Amino acid sequence: MAVVARVPRGRGSLAAQLDDASASVVLNLAEAMGRWGADRARTLRISRGSLLEVDAALGALERRRGCDAETRARCHGLAVRLAAMLTGLAAAAERAGA
Repeated sequence: MAVVARVPRGRGSLAAQLDDASASVVLNLAEAMGRWGADRARTLRISRGSLLEVDAALGALERRRGCDAETRARCHGLAVRLAAMLTGLAAAAERAGA
């Protein structure tokens, strides 16, 4: 993640958390695709939770001057769209599994 690479010294723990959470989004999404019904929905919700953690970490970095406002705004916009997508996919998986 390019943002993590630009985090200044002294913000390493927050950068590591951001990196881990972003990996969790992708890995849980991939895992969800191998599951069905309520199990798929649960894994998609976990991915969404990790996405919200990424968004929060970016906000914390911006407040601590570890991320510029333009990058933060762009990433937040993407996070909002992806969260809506994951919410819809989880709802569809729940309906399909019921």
